[in-house]
Amino acid sequence: LLRTAVIYVALENVFRIADCDTYAVAEREGNELLLHAVVINETEVDTKVVHLGSTVKLFDFDFDEEVEYSIVGTNEVDALSGKISDQSPIGSALLGAKKGAVSVLIYVLLGLAGLPIFTGGGGISYVLQPTFGYLIGFIVGAFVTGAAAHSSHSSMKRLLTGCFLGLAIVYALSMLYYWLISRFWLGDPIGIAPLFLYCFVLAVPGDICLCILASVLGKKLLPVINKQSVRSV
Repeated sequence: LLRTAVIYVALENVFRIADCDTYAVAEREGNELLLHAVVINETEVDTKVVHLGSTVKLFDFDFDEEVEYSIVGTNEVDALSGKISDQSPIGSALLGAKKGAVSVLIYVLLGLAGLPIFTGGGGISYVLQPTFGYLIGFIVGAFVTGAAAHSSHSSMKRLLTGCFLGLAIVYALSMLYYWLISRFWLGDPIGIAPLFLYCFVLAVPGDICLCILASVLGKKLLPVINKQSVRSV
């Protein structure tokens, strides 16, 4: 019993230290975000177009209800609350090619400038991380998906094609970058088979579901957005 009690106390201290470290990291990242935060005057925001921070409302005729979605950064995503990332397929589709790519580019530049918004933090040294290729892919993929979605005829087939093309670009660039950094910078080359398995096969099923969901939502959202744009003109 004494041995068990000692082990329990030791584990409790370990978890307490871990919680303190986690809190310290979260506090440091929060202070960093506040330091670089910019207050946006809502009266100066163009409500005629969709951009980062926009709230889009539409009426779902199938369920006879009005739904609302907000375009937010990756650290604010909450699908259950209707907050979708500007880097997601649906976010890229709503923003369009140029604005979708620019919004992701700004996100990447802020992270490289030191803002801790990436999975592993931030800073210019992040370009040497094997996973930085995903961020490059997000920029190009957002442009491709947005271009396909904002064509004159945004059919379900075209939306799906745009989302899957963007997804293919993200994975292609990410795997290539991962292989190059591992081989020439880290000096620990990874084989093609494990690279394909861990960076594609195990990760892509969830993204395929998101692409389908994005296409369904985009099919409902884009006609409303386009109609509002025409009225504003």
